[in-house]
Amino acid sequence: MNLFSFSLKVIIFILTLNLNAFSEIIEDIKIDGNQRISNDTIKLFSKIDIGDEINNEDINRILKDLYETIFFENVNINNNDDKFKLKITEDTLIDQMSQKILQDILKFIANAK
Repeated sequence: MNLFSFSLKVIIFILTLNLNAFSEIIEDIKIDGNQRISNDTIKLFSKIDIGDEINNEDINRILKDLYETIFFENVNINNNDDKFKLKITEDTLIDQMSQKILQDILKFIANAK
């Protein structure tokens, strides 16, 4: 084996280790701030569950997915110590809707995915 081949294998190995270092497995999901939208619905929108492996790209996707629902005014994610925490503020539109209308919309969206 020549030096170039060996060096290339070492570099690939190190890069593989580094890519795995930035991902974590979700052991717990905590959602705060929701008043009308259930935790299960928020998990459905974010496409996460306990046991999922998550990295920075996943966190960016989750933020995008939640904001695209237009149900949330603010979304903060904290992913420390294998605990995934979502702090949300529902949009003022949600406060103005009746619970029945909101449930119908959420069921429609859940069935469309």
